[in-house]
Order: sequence, then structure tokens, then C-alpha cells
Amino acid sequence: SSEGGLDRDEARRRRQKYGANEIVTDVAMPKWLIFLMQFRDLLVLVLLVAGVVSLLIGSYRNGAIMFAIVLINAVIGFVQEYKAGKILERLRELIMSPAKVMVGGELKEVSQGQLVPGDIVKIESGDKVPADLRILECFDLRTNEFSLTGESTPQGKESNAIREERILADRENMAYTGTTIATGNAIGLVARTGMSTEMGKIASMTQETATVK
Repeated sequence: SSEGGLDRDEARRRRQKYGANEIVTDVAMPKWLIFLMQFRDLLVLVLLVAGVVSLLIGSYRNGAIMFAIVLINAVIGFVQEYKAGKILERLRELIMSPAKVMVGGELKEVSQGQLVPGDIVKIESGDKVPADLRILECFDLRTNEFSLTGESTPQGKESNAIREERILADRENMAYTGTTIATGNAIGLVARTGMSTEMGKIASMTQETATVK
């Protein structure tokens, strides 16, 4: 990169390599399909068959219990998957905002999705951070990182290099997608975009499910 920012032709090439700066979600399924998907498990099918057999032989109590277990399991599974989908929608809404980018030495406003690693952006009080940024210059910069790290008070930032390993909340020279600027202003270098950002990693985890025996 350079102080004047990336050439937009180079930015387009990098966008083809790294993808758009946005949270990617799985294709949304209708609610009724999410509910029906809860009945595809082998154990659930066995319980359904056993419940039908129980009713046929007159064991109505056992049959009712089996159907109740299947229904409760389906409702719990549906609620969990539905909430995961809503979390992703909220994450997308949380991070989207315009970005002020250096283009040819001039500051221009572009959509957040167009940012690529290497872009130089300016952030100031009230802005949302449009990508994971390595802070190059800053003045009285403090960011609200509750949505990412759980820190309840604005965190002070600086541009100095960090030589040792640190946890996410202690990386003072970084600003992260989806957090907001409480005070001050800064110039930052886009280090990660889209699903490679810390917020993107959280979105990835909400889409990962594991089958438990």
C-alpha cells in the first residue's frame, strides 16, 4: 500500500482474490423447512415408528410419550437454528456502513463492501469501523468494543508496534469491524476483510454445527 491509498484497479484485483468485505451467510431456509429438517435424524425416525406401533397395539400412553419426545426435540432444534440465523442477520446489520478511503491521495466515500486489504481509511468519532484495521496514525482514539470483546468501557488505541503475543482485547494498535469510534480520529490500513475479520470468524462459528451422539 501507500500513504495515498490503493489504485482502484489494484483494489479490484484484490477484491477478486479476497472477496467482498461482507459477512457471508448460508442460503436462508423457510421456517417450515427448518422445522421439518429436525425429523431427519435416525433416532427420531425410530421413535416415530415405535410410536405408531405402540398406538396400533393399543399402548396409547407409550405412543403419546414417544410422540411428545419427538415434538419437543424438534421444537428445541428449530429454535436453536432459527436463533443462529437471526444472529447472522444482526451481525450483517451491525457492521455495514460507508467507508472513507484514500484514493489517489484524496479522501473518498465508498461502500464498505468495496474495501480490500491494503486500503487506507480514515475513521473518526461516531463512525463504525469498516474492516479490521492496523492503526497508522491516531489522535485521542477510543473505540467501543463491547460487541466483540465484552469490554464495557471505550478502549484507548495507539499506533505503536506490538512485539509480543497479546489477546484480542489488548491489541491497542488494531481496530475491528463492527466496533464504533467513541472519541478521536485515526488513519488505518485495512488488514483483513469479510469473513477473515474477527467478526467474520464469529459469523463462521454460528454456521458450524456438530452432530453429537
